[in-house]
Amino acid sequence: MSRALVPVVVAFLALVLGAWAVFAWIEHRDEQARVAAEETRQARQARAEQRRAERAEAIADESTRFVPDALGGVRLGMSLQELRSARPAATPPLRVTAGETRWEEELANRAKVVYGFGASGERLAMIQVLSQIPPEGVGPHLAAMQDRYGPATVVMRCSAQSAAGVPTLRFLWQGASVTLQDVLLIHEGGVSLTLYVTSNEATAASLRAGGCAPVRSRDELEELQIATPEMLRER
Repeated sequence: MSRALVPVVVAFLALVLGAWAVFAWIEHRDEQARVAAEETRQARQARAEQRRAERAEAIADESTRFVPDALGGVRLGMSLQELRSARPAATPPLRVTAGETRWEEELANRAKVVYGFGASGERLAMIQVLSQIPPEGVGPHLAAMQDRYGPATVVMRCSAQSAAGVPTLRFLWQGASVTLQDVLLIHEGGVSLTLYVTSNEATAASLRAGGCAPVRSRDELEELQIATPEMLRER
């Protein structure tokens, strides 16, 4: 190599090394950005999981206020294993709808309990207690409910054009995270009662599906619809 080319080669090598250094710095910067973004994503996910856990715990704790005394040991958010331990008489239903996870229990007074699990099937999301009373039993029943839970937060009338296809009257006791509904279905054979315990969000969805509106006067109570045999058959 001639002496005249040496400065050129040295300058070229310096330029290449400088370019490598720039690219290395860019890659290092990008890697730092990726690491920071991943740490931010993980922190955000951890906070979301923490909020979900706190929300689930709040629902579980508050649900014990609304669960009927006959269902001792049951609360929303419990696992199937915990439910089976608390209520060994609970069993899977004879007929199961696709995508549905629920268990049932018949109480000594012949009331039927339905335990519904969430979409994942892992945690108890709702409790329903279904029973029948004669028309003259409505007054004592509502008086007992008020003695147990205090005055209802709101009373709702739900249309026969609802998703259920039958008219109902619902008394609601609402907490910070959980609502108890006392659903009355009046028909020719008497009155069907459903005590329904679930989250406030699920309750709101139920009321929307039921086409429900608040009762604002006693006159509206006197205009209650009676479910016809045809409605009950379709249901």
